[in-house]
Amino acid sequence: MFAPEISKEEVETHKKILDPKYRGYSPPLNWYKAQMADLNDEDESSIAPERRHIQQPTLLIACGLDPIAVAAIQEQGMWHFVKNLKVEEMEAGHWVRVEKYDKVNKTWKSFFEE
Repeated sequence: MFAPEISKEEVETHKKILDPKYRGYSPPLNWYKAQMADLNDEDESSIAPERRHIQQPTLLIACGLDPIAVAAIQEQGMWHFVKNLKVEEMEAGHWVRVEKYDKVNKTWKSFFEE
């Protein structure tokens, strides 16, 4: 089930892109594989230390029911790089934008109005 703002055409495009004949989810998952293998370390080490932290107010919508991107671990990892962090945890799985679209939109609206 998708959020109502996602059109049938968009759902079909998503299905087409992730069709097994195009290797399914393998290409999108390569980013995670690169992160786990520390393949970006050399590039990231060239970033000046003062530029490694996000200064702007930042919203993390954490997913309390996500067994992969565990909310507490996500939050803990963010504090090191983001000093002005606001965390909203929602009882949702990995696809919070799909599962809790109304709540996500209200949370974003509130955050941007602050």
